[in-house]
Amino acid sequence: EALRASENRLAAIFDNMPYRFSLKDREGRYEMVNQPLADWYGVPAEELIGKQIIEFSNLPQIAARLAAIEQRIFETGEAGTTEVSRTEADGQQVHMFVLKFPVCADDGAVNGIGTFAIDITGQKQTEEALRKSEGRLRDFAEAASDWFWETDEEHRIVSLSDRFTSATGIPIDWVLGKT
Repeated sequence: EALRASENRLAAIFDNMPYRFSLKDREGRYEMVNQPLADWYGVPAEELIGKQIIEFSNLPQIAARLAAIEQRIFETGEAGTTEVSRTEADGQQVHMFVLKFPVCADDGAVNGIGTFAIDITGQKQTEEALRKSEGRLRDFAEAASDWFWETDEEHRIVSLSDRFTSATGIPIDWVLGKT
């Protein structure tokens, strides 16, 4: 009864965490999956048990990349990470950070693979917005007739617009790092 209660608590944790989680055997068959992973594939969790990722993935190149990481884990015993992206049915691009790690027997032999995957779509969208914003600022600085510079906390120049060199003939590299 205590074991069953413990298993139920563990299942509740796995099914309610914000990560997609799975355990696989040496042949790459799912032994345990949580609800977020089952939702990712759009099937009940029970349907994943005993199956391999290629049976559910509509993106064979991602499945092949993940399988290569798993093979490397079996060979080296070291965890591996990657990022994967896919386009949802609604056209939205979803980005995941995937951590795969060895599950070892008492003798240290790798006999399975554990996986945690977290949705990093928001982070990727923020990075892209920042890149666009930086590009607009760079374009503005290059089109302006003024010089723009940035200094660090010791008042050393760390960035200077290209217009400085065209107006003065002094290379930017000569100025960088000086006060």
